[in-house]
This record gives sequence, C-alpha cells and structure tokens, in this order.
Amino acid sequence: MPLFVCDKCGCVDNTALGHYWTKDYPDMWDDDVAGLALCSECAPLYFKGGERTRFYGKWHNQFPKKKWDGKIEVINRKMEVKNID
Repeated sequence: MPLFVCDKCGCVDNTALGHYWTKDYPDMWDDDVAGLALCSECAPLYFKGGERTRFYGKWHNQFPKKKWDGKIEVINRKMEVKNID
C-alpha cells in the first residue's frame, strides 16, 4: 500500500485516499494547499473554482489514523528505515 505523511497533521495516509496525487497541479487549488500532500481529513473541501472535492474534512476510516513514527516507509519523506526490533 503506497503511503505518505500528511504535510499538515503528520499522520500516515494511503495515496489513493488522501490529497496526494493532485498536489502537483497548483491551478486546481488555492495557494494555501497547492503542493501539499494532505490526508483525507486535512484535504481541501473545494477546488480553486469552488466545485466540491471528494473530501469531507474527516478521516476516511479505512484504517486507524496514526502519526508517522519515522519507522514506516513512506513515499514523500526521505528517511532511513529504523530497526524495529
């Protein structure tokens, strides 16, 4: 499952469930969220033009919301995987 860390709250989310893949399209978003990888809870509710997004300002509950602990490998953070033993 491809994971990322939310740039706003620091939780780990799935790239298919949060605001990850469209972050690189600044014309779609207001300046305060353009370029940010955001979880489903922190993702914008509206596109730049005012149309509603698929996000509802709450966690999707597909799995429990957890802060990134630095051990889980994620795609938007350069990191050294720590020994979990």
